[in-house]
Amino acid sequence: MLSALRTNTSHSVPQIHAILTHFVRAHAVVEVFAIAMYRCLPKQHPLHKLLQPHLMGVIPINVQGREFLTKSTGVMAALMASGDKLWSLADVFMKQFRYEHLLHPEDVKRRGVEDIPNYHYRDDGMMW
Repeated sequence: MLSALRTNTSHSVPQIHAILTHFVRAHAVVEVFAIAMYRCLPKQHPLHKLLQPHLMGVIPINVQGREFLTKSTGVMAALMASGDKLWSLADVFMKQFRYEHLLHPEDVKRRGVEDIPNYHYRDDGMMW
């Protein structure tokens, strides 16, 4: 019984990472900025030139990802132990998400890592 519990727990962490951290934070949130850039900034605008290489493939990748991953018969439902239940967790995450969470100092405070000594991610991010 304990072995099965350990196995399920160890498999849930990468699943949560795949949906919440990777898909939601790296794809769904960034897609909003990509759409705004393409709709609102002319190609000659300096911000468009700066952002375009970083946002170039976000929209088509997300469209394919949603078609391929989010269906109840899709890859996520077949490969992940939680099936398609993680998408309801992603919905809860997005309802609680605020754009202020993307600010590095705010993120550091929210996660409570401001007093950890030699925390290079925090220290390097504060230099910007």
